Amino acid sequence: MWRIWLRPDSDLEERYACLSDEDRARADRFLFDKDRHQLILSHFAQQSILDHYLGAGNWQLERADHGKPRLVGGELEFNLSHAHQLALMAVGTTQLGVDVEYTERPVEYLSLARRFFAADEVAVFESLTPEQQSQEFFTIWTRKEAYIKAIGDGLSHPLDAFSVNLDRQAPAFHNCPGWSLYELDVPRDYRAALATKGPVSVRMRDFRPR
Repeated sequence: MWRIWLRPDSDLEERYACLSDEDRARADRFLFDKDRHQLILSHFAQQSILDHYLGAGNWQLERADHGKPRLVGGELEFNLSHAHQLALMAVGTTQLGVDVEYTERPVEYLSLARRFFAADEVAVFESLTPEQQSQEFFTIWTRKEAYIKAIGDGLSHPLDAFSVNLDRQAPAFHNCPGWSLYELDVPRDYRAALATKGPVSVRMRDFRPR
């Protein structure tokens, strides 16, 4: 796992110039500077981290059927997620997905839970106090998003088609055998989760651009 801080600095345009044509075009389509900065910094970090593992110029990306980027003919799997001023990138040799969310923003927790969560998740969520709901909503959300990203199905796989467990002492999934979930070490105003095919050892590292 790589932790990446998305704080613009004087090298922003230099990093923009290092991006692929596709990423520069995506950055140019944003209306707001903060969104453009997020993409530039997170994708520069992604490129640098892949260079770290594979060597500069020794890898190429393609998109899977539902748009998830992957390495052409590579044995490494990776996934990137960003929110507010933080990005996380997972790299490994098994199917994986990562999701990070910024929690200090207004959210209609119960309404969204009833719309997107599985029935058993909603039942547990409705039994919580409003304070507990605000704490646990993003725990459930990031776990579900991480799994969706790991399997690479995107929006074609409904969030209510499977359920995760809030009980830290119980299996992470109710109905996804063979998958593991991990809560990630992030600042208190974020929540993050990693989903992997099978158990893995998770190590968090900080990305420091050169």
